[in-house]
Amino acid sequence: MLTKVEATAHKIEEAIKEFCEIAVIAVSGGVDSAVVASAACAALGPEHVILVSLPISETDRGVFNRRSAELAAKLASRHLKVDLTALKEAFDQTLKAAIPELTSKVTQAKPSVLSKSDARIRTLLLYAVSEQLSASNDTLPLKRIRVIGSANLSEELIGYNVKGGDALADFFPLGDLFKSEVYQLARHYEVLPEIINAPPTSGLWGQKPFSEEVGFTHEALEPAFVALLRALRRGIKDNELAITTEEFARIDRKVGEFVIKRFTSNKHKRVMPRKVPLRGTEFVKDIFND
Repeated sequence: MLTKVEATAHKIEEAIKEFCEIAVIAVSGGVDSAVVASAACAALGPEHVILVSLPISETDRGVFNRRSAELAAKLASRHLKVDLTALKEAFDQTLKAAIPELTSKVTQAKPSVLSKSDARIRTLLLYAVSEQLSASNDTLPLKRIRVIGSANLSEELIGYNVKGGDALADFFPLGDLFKSEVYQLARHYEVLPEIINAPPTSGLWGQKPFSEEVGFTHEALEPAFVALLRALRRGIKDNELAITTEEFARIDRKVGEFVIKRFTSNKHKRVMPRKVPLRGTEFVKDIFND
């Protein structure tokens, strides 16, 4: 829980102001992106914030993008709409044509495989918008134009994001906040009630709400998140985490086991890509003593 909501908002705004001069933000019609957009407008001024809607489905166009348009109007920021339907269809057809047997087997068993590509396509277009803005505007050659993401700590801990998709951005202002704390900021910024009251969803997997997709609500999971972070702070390693870890003593077993499993299995999303450490070994010429 945020004990100083206004001060937290100010700290986030200062961090955004220090990080960039123009923010490009994907807005989904959800509370996370609405809070990030609100904080960025407060930090940089609405004229320096580009909100981008990236619809793929009819629900995107009819519901999520309408909310995003209303948000942009309230904030007085620029709002771009880039319809990705044709690109998504072309991507799916290209993938199926390239590996028809494998694609058919995988998508029949796990339809979410192609849904993940939605998030990756959106990220691709988001960076394209950022780069086009930088290249086409001669008045902004020295401006730091950055893609600002909307991920929060609750969803990062269980890997509720797509690698190369919404897990990729230049900066995550909400990355250290639980979902309940994001809602505190949403009320501070007076985010539209329709956005605050809407059931959380990734916008993927057939637009299912978070609770239906994951099996638990954010509220039910948060005590386990707290237990997890306390255990990590105490020095417990990822591979040592278990429901018997003392911090989980008062946590519902089913919830605790779910969080631990998701946290450990999605570690690859939270770390930088590995590389073979060769510099400074006998295999690579020593550039410092040449």
